[in-house]
Amino acid sequence: MTRPKLLIDCDPGHDDAVALLFGARHFDLVGVTTTHGNSSLANSTRNALAVLELARAGHIPVAKGCDLPLIQPSLLAPETHGDTGLGYAQPPAARKSPLVQHAVDFLIERVLAAPGEYTLVCIG
Repeated sequence: MTRPKLLIDCDPGHDDAVALLFGARHFDLVGVTTTHGNSSLANSTRNALAVLELARAGHIPVAKGCDLPLIQPSLLAPETHGDTGLGYAQPPAARKSPLVQHAVDFLIERVLAAPGEYTLVCIG
């Protein structure tokens, strides 16, 4: 049985970290894009890379997206998500870096290369 191909757009704090672990285990997760959310883009990207490493899925490409909201003001929530976005969790350091390519360009390139083959999961 073929597993659906997923592209996940996220801002990994606690909830998105669980989504990445689930996606890496139960689907064909082929790419992750990160964005600013309840924590900074730098934290979100580092967390995505670390969670994928924890899931033994460090080969999955990660591309950074926007570092600030497009319309509303930034609403960081360190009181809920801690300084790193993952509370007090200490995930392993990632051995890979994010792609140089911007997340939007990464998504466009992937989807146009194989129309109808991907499910885009936008949780960021």
